[in-house]
Amino acid sequence: MRKLVEFLFLINRKYTLAIFSLTLATYHILSPMNRIFFCFLFVMSFSNYWAQIPDKKNPLVDSILVQVDTMPALKDKVMFLVGNAGRHRYQDFTANFINKSIQLSAKNGSNKFLAHGYYSKANYHYYRSQKDSAAHFLFLADSLSTQNDPILKALIYTTMSGLDMHKGNYIEANNKLFKAKSILETADTAELSEREKFNVKGQICVINNTLATNYSKVDDFETAVYYYDLSYKASIELKNTINSGIILANKGEMLIKLGKFNEALEIQKQGKELKIKGGAPARSIANSDLNIGIAFAKMNRSEEGLINIDNALSVFEKVNYPSGIMNSLVARGEIYNSINKYNLAISDCEKSKSISIEKIDLRAKMESCKCLHEAYSNTKNYKQALTNHEIYLKTKDSIFNEKNIKKLTQMELQYDFEKKQEVKELEVQAEKKESNLIIRGLIIGLSLLFIVLLLLYRLIKLRRKKNLLLKIKNEKIEKEVKEKEILLKEIHHRVKNNLQVISSLLSLQSRQINNPQAQQAINEGRDRVRAMALIHNNLYQDKDLVGVEAQTYIEKLAQSLFQNYQVNQEKIKLESNIDDIKLDVDTIIPLGLIINELMSNTLKYAFEGREEGKIKLDLLLSNSNLKLSIEDDGVGLKKEFDIEKSESLGYKIIKAFSQKLNANMNIDTEPNNGTRISFEITNFKAL
Repeated sequence: MRKLVEFLFLINRKYTLAIFSLTLATYHILSPMNRIFFCFLFVMSFSNYWAQIPDKKNPLVDSILVQVDTMPALKDKVMFLVGNAGRHRYQDFTANFINKSIQLSAKNGSNKFLAHGYYSKANYHYYRSQKDSAAHFLFLADSLSTQNDPILKALIYTTMSGLDMHKGNYIEANNKLFKAKSILETADTAELSEREKFNVKGQICVINNTLATNYSKVDDFETAVYYYDLSYKASIELKNTINSGIILANKGEMLIKLGKFNEALEIQKQGKELKIKGGAPARSIANSDLNIGIAFAKMNRSEEGLINIDNALSVFEKVNYPSGIMNSLVARGEIYNSINKYNLAISDCEKSKSISIEKIDLRAKMESCKCLHEAYSNTKNYKQALTNHEIYLKTKDSIFNEKNIKKLTQMELQYDFEKKQEVKELEVQAEKKESNLIIRGLIIGLSLLFIVLLLLYRLIKLRRKKNLLLKIKNEKIEKEVKEKEILLKEIHHRVKNNLQVISSLLSLQSRQINNPQAQQAINEGRDRVRAMALIHNNLYQDKDLVGVEAQTYIEKLAQSLFQNYQVNQEKIKLESNIDDIKLDVDTIIPLGLIINELMSNTLKYAFEGREEGKIKLDLLLSNSNLKLSIEDDGVGLKKEFDIEKSESLGYKIIKAFSQKLNANMNIDTEPNNGTRISFEITNFKAL
């Protein structure tokens, strides 16, 4: 029945009346169920026919379709058409190429090339965030493709992974990526052309970049860096300028999350230059503009940030790219929050939230609700603030839950294990072939030597079996150790989340209190909770889970305090000199709280009546002691100030934790010449 409908629409349009007459006659001879199916096929075939009519207003479409007609082989035609669709990033007019390739493949009865057409059709819908349609055509492509076409098979799984990513299903996303990578790495390259071998290397490069992005989104930055560097190195070797730019842009996006804004900005600019040099589409370059704008915003350069984000948004809207539109609106909303334009922030983030719900994009939904929570809180619409905060926490927990983190790690271990097993099986097969050849040669004339060699073979085999058992035991031990590390990582992750919830609740509570002293006390308590949450966050990211890098932690803590007190970092400068040391938990917690109290007091009181100033923070190892000092050039302490007689909770905390660290504290201050508070710590543990 389907072939009948397809035949009807292969006839020239001038026979339209005859076609409808024949269709009507066919309809009346069918059963009721078949009539429904026939109508569906009729409408689908009719729409496909008109979709395949070239766009006469686009000379590029006409040119490519004319070239196709001159090609003799079906393979050349199909690959030329789908290749051009991908090269032009599946813009609207590329539907002509894709539909033409499907029509040619169906007409010639080639499932192999029909699979390529369906895969291209899936990408066309994927780029428009039409996920159901994309999934449908990926299913068709997968059902028609075979293991003899490893590149296509791997591409299908890679795009399927992208669909899982948008739904927040990082487990399935990484599972499909590892599956695609395994297909490419075990492919028989002897049967591939040089061009196909090049494509295999390029696809592995893309998969590694995608894996890096996935790990970055669940805050496993160490693994993300490994895959980004692996992908970038391969891209440079392949001389793929555009991909190199995309990889740098993704890595720069991760550096923004880590708070390394200057480094992120430079990498984003470098990535954008590579994209432009390689002739990347406008949408890809717009992604770099978006990330450059975000980096400027994080550096409190709001005006430059808005210019870049507005440029990116205009491109995304022009090419109808929902994901880019959502991300741009959230980024702009966060800038509006930072400059107190809360109504504009609400407008942008509500639009982003609406699109994310429609497109089922959990990450965009999470970021939109986070932005709305802040905006509504500052406009005193606490009901909407709380509603969006609850959605934010629920969405975040569904993405970053402990099961996802554990399964991601187990999946990579399983992938490595299966890969080793495949190599081992190939080695065993090679050994068996070699042994059979030896046995055949020995049977001909060397019976005695055969017996000797057979005994040697059995001894070798026994020894290998023994080594294999030992290796399995070692792998089991390594797996148990890894599971314990994951469990400890999960604990730190959960503690960090709970402390962040407490911090958010304190923040909401402070906005409902009219007493300035009570409000200040709650805000100071919130800062102390954040200082401890930051420690558990760093422990969660630490490879060995035993300590915290002092430099990274203190810089993040200082950055957080500057943001909380809304200090202009271009006028109040922070100079830090911190040794590269890792401290255990019992040292870093009291040390972090001391620094939190001293930095808070400095930012609140040291520069009263002044627009500019400088803070210097040192943490140095000297012999067997740890020396901490915080110095400013502010107004100095009052002459009558005596820390031993102070009733301030902050100074009580400083004294208590100084005693815990067995630290000698010294205060040097002069009116209008600043203050220097130093500690010589003897009770600490460096790792």
